[in-house]
Amino acid sequence: MTSMAESVLESLKRQLETEEQSERLVKIPSDTYSKLASHMQNLRRISNSNGEDLQSRLIRKQATILQGMVSQLLRLRLGKAKKAETTTDLLPEEKYVYGLHSEFKTREGKFISAIMSGYPSFFALAQKEVMSKKVTVRFLRDVGEIMGFDLKRYGPFRVHDLAIVPAANAEVFVANGDALLT
Repeated sequence: MTSMAESVLESLKRQLETEEQSERLVKIPSDTYSKLASHMQNLRRISNSNGEDLQSRLIRKQATILQGMVSQLLRLRLGKAKKAETTTDLLPEEKYVYGLHSEFKTREGKFISAIMSGYPSFFALAQKEVMSKKVTVRFLRDVGEIMGFDLKRYGPFRVHDLAIVPAANAEVFVANGDALLT
């Protein structure tokens, strides 16, 4: 176990150092993140998460170090991709994160632009989009029929029922302890 942990940590350390020293994105193994996740899974399996024994404390410390190193590696790589204005050298999972970041930046730009251009209709459309979003919830308690934010009727619901409801209603259910997002 120890040699595998050292191997994972050393490999991540080398990748991070190489990435920090290079101006361009460095090619990293396609299984980098899945190996790290598997390693964490193994650590969690052998650790008592609330345990105060030495092994559990060391595992929690290693998890904290890994989290920091992975975050640093990802930020470095995404920053380089942004600067180069290309994602061709990113791994697919990095492209996933980059895409979410890009979508956020695009929406933020549209939001500011709508204000500066005097387009109040943009906000009506944004509200409509948010209000029409639906999510799946699992009920923890019985809940009678309700009127959704979309003005449609939902329910009644029983404990353990799964339902697709407007996101705004789901927020209320979750806040009241009536349901969980799935």
